[in-house]
Amino acid sequence: MPQGSTLRLGQSPTTLFQAGERISERYSIRRFIARGGMGEVYEAEDLELRQVVALKTVHPRDAAHEIAIERFKREIHLARKVTHANVCRIYDVGYHARADGTSVIYLTMEFLEGETLASRLRREGPLSPAESLPIARQMIAALSAAHAAGVIHRDFKSENVYLVPGPDGSRVVVTDFGVARGVEHDQFSAQVTIADAAVGTPAYMAPEQIEGGSATAAIDQYALGVVLFEMVTGNLPFAGETPLATAVKRLTQAPPSPEELTPGLDPAWVAVIRRCLARYPGERFPSVLDALRALAGEAGAPAAGSSSPDSAVFAPPTGEVVAAGSLTAGAAEPAAPALDRKPPDPKRRKQLWLLAAVSLVLALALVQAVVRVRRSLESPLGETGEVRRAVAVVPFRNLAQRAEFEWLSVALAEMVASELRAGRGLRTISAEDVARAGVDLGLAATDQPSGDVIANLRSRLGTDFLVLGSYTVLGGGESATVRLAVRIEDAAKAETLGESVATGGEQELFQLVSKVGTDLRQLLGSAARDSQAAAIASAPTNPRAARLYSEGLLKLRSFEPSAARELLEQAAAAEPGHPMIHAALAQTWAALGFEQRAEQEATRALEQGAGLPPEERLGVEGLAAELHRDWPRAQEIYARLWTAFPDDLEYGLRLTRSQIDGGRPDAALLTIAALRALPDPDRGNPRIDLAESAAALAISDFALQRDAAARAASRAEALNAPLLVAEARLREAEALRRLGDSAGATAASESSRRLFVAAGDRAGEAAALTVAAAALFERGDLEAARAANGEALDRFREVGDRRGVARSLNSLAVLSRNLGELGRARALYEEALQVLAEVGDRRGTAYTRNNLAAASVEEGRLQAARREVTDALTVFRQLNDPSGIADALLNLGTIEHQQGELVAAQQHLEEALAKKRDLGQKMGEAAAMVALGSLAIDRGDLASAGNSLEAATALARETASRAVLSNALAAQVEMALESDDFTHARMWAEESIALRRELGRRGKVDESRLLLARIGLESGEIRAVLPDLEALAAEESPGRAPDLAAAIELARARALAGLGRIGEARAALARGAALSFASEGLEIQLLAAAAALATEIAGARPLEGLALEPGQAITVATTKGFAIQALELEMLVLRDRSRDGGGGEVAAGLRRIAAAASESGALRIARLAETAAASL
Repeated sequence: MPQGSTLRLGQSPTTLFQAGERISERYSIRRFIARGGMGEVYEAEDLELRQVVALKTVHPRDAAHEIAIERFKREIHLARKVTHANVCRIYDVGYHARADGTSVIYLTMEFLEGETLASRLRREGPLSPAESLPIARQMIAALSAAHAAGVIHRDFKSENVYLVPGPDGSRVVVTDFGVARGVEHDQFSAQVTIADAAVGTPAYMAPEQIEGGSATAAIDQYALGVVLFEMVTGNLPFAGETPLATAVKRLTQAPPSPEELTPGLDPAWVAVIRRCLARYPGERFPSVLDALRALAGEAGAPAAGSSSPDSAVFAPPTGEVVAAGSLTAGAAEPAAPALDRKPPDPKRRKQLWLLAAVSLVLALALVQAVVRVRRSLESPLGETGEVRRAVAVVPFRNLAQRAEFEWLSVALAEMVASELRAGRGLRTISAEDVARAGVDLGLAATDQPSGDVIANLRSRLGTDFLVLGSYTVLGGGESATVRLAVRIEDAAKAETLGESVATGGEQELFQLVSKVGTDLRQLLGSAARDSQAAAIASAPTNPRAARLYSEGLLKLRSFEPSAARELLEQAAAAEPGHPMIHAALAQTWAALGFEQRAEQEATRALEQGAGLPPEERLGVEGLAAELHRDWPRAQEIYARLWTAFPDDLEYGLRLTRSQIDGGRPDAALLTIAALRALPDPDRGNPRIDLAESAAALAISDFALQRDAAARAASRAEALNAPLLVAEARLREAEALRRLGDSAGATAASESSRRLFVAAGDRAGEAAALTVAAAALFERGDLEAARAANGEALDRFREVGDRRGVARSLNSLAVLSRNLGELGRARALYEEALQVLAEVGDRRGTAYTRNNLAAASVEEGRLQAARREVTDALTVFRQLNDPSGIADALLNLGTIEHQQGELVAAQQHLEEALAKKRDLGQKMGEAAAMVALGSLAIDRGDLASAGNSLEAATALARETASRAVLSNALAAQVEMALESDDFTHARMWAEESIALRRELGRRGKVDESRLLLARIGLESGEIRAVLPDLEALAAEESPGRAPDLAAAIELARARALAGLGRIGEARAALARGAALSFASEGLEIQLLAAAAALATEIAGARPLEGLALEPGQAITVATTKGFAIQALELEMLVLRDRSRDGGGGEVAAGLRRIAAAASESGALRIARLAETAAASL
């Protein structure tokens, strides 16, 4: 059993003590009750006092663990400080020496017979206010007594409230003070502060607990509010899909009102619960007793703590006995399982829950430690943890207005910023952020910004000081002189602290800047920390390289990566050993989509970065890790930087980005929660909301993605930051599209596009056009989507973003495939693959090959499709890309299904489903369940098919994925047909075809039309549906999938045969059989064999040239596991044989088939077999 799992009464793994064993010669063990993360709980008899007690241990493996012991001691110490009838009594503590030489620490406590409040609520549902009030009085009395003794519980929850039946009603007992803390730091709490940084149960934790704030009695009041909410509604106010999401929700969302779940709830209860759940401690009641007075409508003194005469009586389930502090409370309520999930294996469930709980505690501890860290670490960063003042250096104005000296604007600003970073207690704002703000606010036109502009910069950049300046160049050639005038503004006071002026030749820039840097540091009261050589290492020493480097940075920040690349390559040639040039080149190649070139330059920067100051060197390491997709290393580096410099928003955002890209969005949400705990103005920075939006997308919480993006846009607008607004609107558009609001997505993407155009950001414009195209695709306007994607392709080509070019080509291929233009789709996919090979993007190549496989399937080229998807899967596994692996497995399983390899298909589809669930990709999860449901139909397991397809349909509706929903509904039609349920079959078919028409999916619309025709054939409405089948066949286009064309002809053949039009039926059969003969799909070949038998039964001559003759088809279907097809073929063979006599034997065979079909739920075949048998 894994460490920390919970073993309950009745389970039998080896325990520390056995029944009858004596502990310290005083306690006799009666029975084992439970095992938890710290140890075990037993029912025991105190031989001296002759009373039953609960005996709680610390496991021997933990007995030497200082933190576990201190927590155990603290539980005793604090619980003994609280003497009250509603608090579990602690009796004794001791050590027991075992025969193996180890010792066990234990304590004895009051033994409680009853049940927890959580168990009561799970068993009988919510309570009325009248039932709840007596319990609330006693809970509050216990908390009030603890607070009066200077003790905060910190983990109050319904699982820690026991209801003990008694003659005068139930006594309520609050237990488990193992994570409690005294208001004053005593010897116990002081020793476990760091280890206990993150305690409590996420569903009950107050916002300030999550953020790492001070623990006050207000956190117990918040938890009380959660318990009261739970009592009257039966639900928790915040419920996320994971414990992390649950914890974070309360930081970003207002709690729901309990009356939403319990209409007509007493207004007093509503008001009290809402006030207890207030976001900020100051908004809650002054004390829990004040909450009780408001709850009971009392104006006088608080209620007594003992049980009152009107206490309700609670009878526990028969035989249930529980011990206080039994160590069995979970970390949070587990998320409800998906509809199709089987009951999980208990051992596996406990392992998963343990991992989730441990991950949560560690992640929360990290967040809180990061927020509060102020101690020195052993690292080359020096005085880590210091709160540094922020300085923003704005590119300087070129007063000479001579283009050949424009590069100095960036160069001088970079060099001055490097000088300032060399000072103690100073940090500089990212040059990219400053440049973007400068463009938005028009700083290039002045070095005398207004007070409003300075205030805006302070709010937007989180800067304390602003460095502004100008330069002029006098003369020319070697005699040119540079005059630099720089001043520093206090951003909070909007006043000038001082200025520095320096003059020197162009060859003396470093000395000139060094003089200015010294002056500025003196004005800021900061002494130099790093060596001058290390400071200079941040800028090229070669004048030509410095100029080219600065011009390259300017182009990169002006959204011209192609021009930046040329300049930076020249700079690297002029000074090949400078790391920052290679770092800039790495970013440029990445912007252009050249993954391998970006990795190579990042590696060079890393190799040459030994002389950089420690902070800059780690920044280069982080960049290299990101470009190499070494996400654990990137997270380690950025966590280290942010831990050392918790005042630097940029490092926190980089950590968040690496967590999201590295597949840890829940950890990113916790980092975001910590970012919101930064001081103003950083805590309100819209980039935090953008990060939250990205994390929400990664967990498929599209509503949160939308809300966070809208919040980012609002904040960015207030800061006059149009490029941030553009990015926010882009993310909002993507969320709206995924939520099914294609009109809203189109409007938001157009708003984003206009802002990008105004800023001259063509790559941003292309991204907005891409999202707009996706929204149009979802609306079914495929031609408009094609036009938007074509325009995006043009923009990507203009800016030189080859990876963007490949993405647009891929999108255009998908559009062509859905328009039935399979040849054009293949050509576009192959062009995209050429571009991806050019830039060395293996991941993009794999995704495109996976998409190409889908086109090959529609073309009927299953072997080629399998090769393509297998190649893609190999690359995804090499790159350790879980999302790509899941996508490839889903395609592979679908192909194997069509090829008749059902066992392999089942394995790969189940693996894809598991990965999609692990990744939180709900649409992918629904798609995998559709594929598994379709597979289950062919296997004859209609019950499993129904469960899977019902769950897929619900999930597709939840995520507003109309394409997946239409496929799920179509599969349900197939299931309903086999179940002889024509009512539901017709309802689902009509909804499916309506969705597909909205989406403009021509091939899928034809599939749904064929399904509707099949419903008519099976229900006896042959004459009514034949015109639809004739129209479908007449509309055949070159782009129609061959297997679909074959299925249409085979359905026509059966319809015509049913009407006695044998000659026409045989002609249609011949066309369908020819198409199926050429197909690589086993399903269509089995379908052709069945259609041939049906036309023979109607009187047609046997058709030669079938891919599978009837007897062979039965063998293949049975061997491959196509149970439904095997039964139908066997039934048709018997019906055909009956024409030659042998009625009794044939009738018996048909009845056997009918019985087998009925048992599996295949009622269509059962009906047909029974009818045929009855006719003999």
